[in-house]
Amino acid sequence: MNEQVKALLAERDGYARRGLKDRVKAVDEALEALGHKAPRVSEIVETASVAPSEENASARKTATRRKA
Repeated sequence: MNEQVKALLAERDGYARRGLKDRVKAVDEALEALGHKAPRVSEIVETASVAPSEENASARKTATRRKA
């Protein structure tokens, strides 16, 4: 497989995962210009992503001083 086609497929995969449909379409056009059939939308494999854990910030508990 041509190195340029491999690079375009990797670029297309990244755009598809991020949901950038316009850029996927542009890469598909570039692939077709090189004579490579772009994968259909239904052929794209969805991947699971790990959601970042929520951060729970709380105020520090300050020590109270004794009154003499």
